[in-house]
Amino acid sequence: MANPIFSKLSPLSILTLVLWGEGRGESIEGRIAIGCVIRNRVDARKQDYKTVLLAPQQFSCFAPAGGDANYQAVLSAAVKSPMDALWIETSWIAAGVLTRQVRDITMGATNYITKQLYHAHPPSWVARCRVTATFDSHIFMVEK
Repeated sequence: MANPIFSKLSPLSILTLVLWGEGRGESIEGRIAIGCVIRNRVDARKQDYKTVLLAPQQFSCFAPAGGDANYQAVLSAAVKSPMDALWIETSWIAAGVLTRQVRDITMGATNYITKQLYHAHPPSWVARCRVTATFDSHIFMVEK
């Protein structure tokens, strides 16, 4: 279950948080691609952004203790947005994804994984997918 702090945020704030938490080491294109995956999931599942973003075990940046190292940074950013250039840029990307002003650069991808995990120990769901794009340290996929 997601931390209650996250569920109180607006869809734009949560999307910004996920794009920042999952992709702050990536290029603009990498963060756009992550946003496109999220929007594609929203469309495919016919759910709202908050439901998709806060679903259990979907985004590693929301994994509490023992999970992703980003969790504490993301939790802190949820309470007080960093407001540095990277955060502002990521918020701009999130707004473009939400308003559909950003085109899908992933060719319909609904999943992504780090290249490192994909090549070292891919989870079982990867076998059901085909690669549609790669950006920075991530591989983007859609189910076959």
